[in-house]
Amino acid sequence: MKDSYEIGYRVLIDEIVQPLIVDLRVQNVGLFLLSSLNLRRRSEYDLEVLLEVIDRLVPNLCQEVSSFCSVRILGRRDFNTIPTPGLPPPFLDLFVDSHIDDESPFGEADWFLRSGGCLRLSGAPRRILGPYTEIFSTEKLHPELRKSDILDIASRYKIRYMAENHVSSTANIVNH
Repeated sequence: MKDSYEIGYRVLIDEIVQPLIVDLRVQNVGLFLLSSLNLRRRSEYDLEVLLEVIDRLVPNLCQEVSSFCSVRILGRRDFNTIPTPGLPPPFLDLFVDSHIDDESPFGEADWFLRSGGCLRLSGAPRRILGPYTEIFSTEKLHPELRKSDILDIASRYKIRYMAENHVSSTANIVNH
């Protein structure tokens, strides 16, 4: 189980976050790492392993992406990482132990990608969805996503909605 989380960690950085922020210059990327629903529906053992991995990988993720973006965390889990409102964009917004009714200070998403073929929010704050948020779904599960998948979805969004030479100001990814 821990190995799959390690693989997923590399995918988040190399195949999702870096292509969106570095290659496409997206100003806000939101990742939903753990919802409060995830905490309630897992066995005690699975939950213990998941929380151990999350507690170790989130600080590592913050450190690893710090060379190309600022990280803000929303959720009930404390990582001793205090989001600083004065940080410059681009932003990687991490939703950890979030709930669908949580307020989101990060604004509405221009586009929302759901992995695993579902069209549910799975704990993502519903207030990130605005009247013009474009929702995309892919059958691939998070660890199977590749840069080409992300670039394809971003391109479809750009062709349909963007007149300028950038893809989006805000993209949110929900991992199944």
